[in-house]
Amino acid sequence: RHYTNTMGAFSCTRDESIPVLSPVPPGLTSRRWEALLDISGRVRDGVSLFQSVLGGGVAPEVRPVVWPFLLGCYPLESTSEQQEHAVTECESSLSSLTRQLDSEGAASRFAEGGADEELAVAIRRISLDVERTDPTLLSGDARTTFLGRLGRLLAAYALLDPEIGYCQGMSDLLAPFLMLYPDDGRAFMCFRALMARVRGNFAQGQEPMMRQMATVMELVTRMDAPLGAHLHTIGAGDGVWSFRMLLVMMRREMAMQEVFSFWEVLWSGQALFGGTKALLPAVVATLMLERRQQ
Repeated sequence: RHYTNTMGAFSCTRDESIPVLSPVPPGLTSRRWEALLDISGRVRDGVSLFQSVLGGGVAPEVRPVVWPFLLGCYPLESTSEQQEHAVTECESSLSSLTRQLDSEGAASRFAEGGADEELAVAIRRISLDVERTDPTLLSGDARTTFLGRLGRLLAAYALLDPEIGYCQGMSDLLAPFLMLYPDDGRAFMCFRALMARVRGNFAQGQEPMMRQMATVMELVTRMDAPLGAHLHTIGAGDGVWSFRMLLVMMRREMAMQEVFSFWEVLWSGQALFGGTKALLPAVVATLMLERRQQ
């Protein structure tokens, strides 16, 4: 689905005027990560893990290993063998979905799963959105390969969850995983875990999004009453201006490396403090920063 009614359509490209911020030293270094693991690959102290990430993100060299723990793909107490088994299961599921997409029964399964459109229509929209994905990501043959993977995995997810299917914005959420993982199995495993957390944002009616936008407006009004009053005056008091930032978790407001750090800090905060509203203050802070720079 494309959000073109009350929400308005939004583009699939990143605003190149947004500056790239100076990197912050990682809170979870490779040495710290190794110290947190026991001989079987279990995480000794989950609180220390999340606190370290919250303090500055994850060092790039261990990020691919750490993210499945942050997303809950691997239980903290799982062994290395169990972690590999989880990846193998996801690879098997992805292969099955890919085969089904090429079969005659795919359209029927999609419809029977609660889809509100035909599978062919969803696949066509995926193809269109994939081509519009952030043009700053890769070039030449590397970009062609990347876009091919993006389309395949989005189609597989649509078949996995026909009730949600494909919605605009999902490509933004999947892209960072494809940039991080060269193999589709781990990328799909992490994307699936993220979608389990934000699935309601893409459901018909989008009630979770409405609540989040209302909360964002409450925060803006508390922090900057004149700005809140101005937004209401110009007809933006429903918080619709924050829709894109909330839906794709600030993906289009940041460069890819910044998204990596932001997401992992966000997930660690959610693990430590519970709830799913940690993104809202970041959206408000972005608006406050824009206001101060003008």
